[in-house]
Amino acid sequence: MAQGVLSTRDLHLNDLLGLLPWIPAGPICDIGCGQGHLAAALAAYGLPVTALDVDARVLEQARQRYGTPLEWIHSDIRAWRLQRETYAAIFCLNVFPFIPNGERARMIGRLKAAVRPGGLMAISGLSDLDAAADTRLARSANRVSVLPTGVFQRHELEERFRDWEVLFLYSGPATQACLTDMGEHQIVQIVARKPPETHITPWSALPRLGLGLSWQPALAQLPPDSVDFVEIEADHFLEPKDDPYLAHLSQRYRLLVHSRGLSLGSPGLRRDGYLEALARILGRCDSPWWSEPLAFSRAEAVESHCPQPLPATEEALEVLKRNIRDLRPLLSLPLLLEAMPDAPVFDHGEMEPSMFVRHVL
Repeated sequence: MAQGVLSTRDLHLNDLLGLLPWIPAGPICDIGCGQGHLAAALAAYGLPVTALDVDARVLEQARQRYGTPLEWIHSDIRAWRLQRETYAAIFCLNVFPFIPNGERARMIGRLKAAVRPGGLMAISGLSDLDAAADTRLARSANRVSVLPTGVFQRHELEERFRDWEVLFLYSGPATQACLTDMGEHQIVQIVARKPPETHITPWSALPRLGLGLSWQPALAQLPPDSVDFVEIEADHFLEPKDDPYLAHLSQRYRLLVHSRGLSLGSPGLRRDGYLEALARILGRCDSPWWSEPLAFSRAEAVESHCPQPLPATEEALEVLKRNIRDLRPLLSLPLLLEAMPDAPVFDHGEMEPSMFVRHVL
């Protein structure tokens, strides 16, 4: 567990939204969504969100308030079929108090399996029981006479997530009642990240897509059945205002995503919103992978907007490997490192280009 991760207060809605930069591209599931506030706030960022709750009446109220593009599902999480490695993030807040203690371990295991490598999970539950507070919680949470019976202890959650990276941990009194009347209770909350995959995806494991073209506006009238896929350049769709046109393209063609602006050979990843925009584009395109040139286009505050060849040196290799490693939890799709067709990928350096690539892998 990371040092200093223990928090002095519980998570509020804005805190949960602050986790967005840590969530890789992909769908999100809000289990026990209640009034739908969190699910709707996540969907407002253009993310695909599934909101699930056992209370049909509360779920319908949330649906009427927020509508689409959320997917609303009426189900008990214990009966709902969770597919492996489906979600980039799962939020399961204030649900475990209503799951009997004997079913808790199995349920946590199912939720962990449903998170993609590099994805996040946030769980909260009670760490005590009080009859009067239990009754208020049951009535405010689901409007039915179901009393909470499940209790977490901090050490149990730490043990359940010992194989994940714990980003946040809290144990103490609830300081707000955003969804339920929990003010009388002690609670425990955890946010953890599933380890990213570290293996190299074999080329043979990638889908065979056939014949495609690089997208140009002049191809706007290209019949969808004339090509198997179209590759777009993400840098042309970075602004949210471009989303409708991107949605139009994704309905007509299978899209692949190529980016040029990460500058993987430059020290440190970009922190100007580029990664968040790229994650949004990848999520909307449902691309089986994304590609980036094996090059650099940024040096300190200078941006050339034209990828330049990397020096084949140990220093450049370490920068490149560190950037790729830091990308994994943010953008969990397979990354294809491409040689630029119009320029050499490597400048002269300390090793042969083939050895440089081998050390990257």
